[in-house]
Amino acid sequence: MRFYLSRYLPDDVAPARHLHAVIDALGDLDRARAAFARVSDEALEDLLERLLPVSETADPSVAPSAVEVLIEQFPRLRVGRGRGMDDFGAEFAVTRPVLRLLRRMAPDDVMALTQRLIDMTPTLYGAFELATIVGHRENAGSKIVPAEDAIAIEEQLKRRLRATGPAELASERSLVRLLFHTLLPPEDADSLCLPALADARVTAALLRDAVAEAHSSALDGTGSTKVAYSLHWDVLVRMYGSEAAVYANAADVRGIDDAKIREDPRLQLALSLVEKYRGGWRPGEFGGLLDDWR
Repeated sequence: MRFYLSRYLPDDVAPARHLHAVIDALGDLDRARAAFARVSDEALEDLLERLLPVSETADPSVAPSAVEVLIEQFPRLRVGRGRGMDDFGAEFAVTRPVLRLLRRMAPDDVMALTQRLIDMTPTLYGAFELATIVGHRENAGSKIVPAEDAIAIEEQLKRRLRATGPAELASERSLVRLLFHTLLPPEDADSLCLPALADARVTAALLRDAVAEAHSSALDGTGSTKVAYSLHWDVLVRMYGSEAAVYANAADVRGIDDAKIREDPRLQLALSLVEKYRGGWRPGEFGGLLDDWR
């Protein structure tokens, strides 16, 4: 309707010519990258969703380059789930076509491609999602490769994670989830799960990402909703080794000489929540749950 009234496509809808250009280029990595670059960030999710039927019938020969260029798109996607109850996150716009493309490949070819991209794809998060798709993690993995190969891929991902510097790690998407599924230590661990967590930039990124939201409907008949905030506290404590370590590292964040970080509203919310936890506050039964993670 917006198109017929204004004669212009909304910003979050990709023109058909961009979709056709991406489809035509999927078998050529450089052409595919150029085609995706012409799509705005706002319209990217729409284009990826319309690409799903193509991924189900694509020639297996185009799958490797298509998978590679698709997992390079994660940094451009929106973060969070702000589009209603049926919004499962923009990440699915990438992972769904990637899964279908991988299923069109021979298992040995999937393994070879995954091993190469775990080290070579630009973002650690892209490598994490690829390892998740092909692997055997409960409620997430599609078991495309044998279990022993999945273990080898997970170890390869851990090696890359441990070798990643603080500045790069702090820029990664969904950092809490990435570390939770890759390096979460045992409950009795008493030290950092990764040395880079001692860097204030990494702590800032983790705290921002650790904010949990619980939405509830008001009972006054207005249809409005309330939002309660908490932190994925138990996960943070296990990552840092103790509550005291979380408090100490959060204090270091306050001293960061970077206005862009210090003035980030989400980070300020996270730091205020840390102070609430320090004072003994804990959320109710439904606060800060992890069941929204796959």
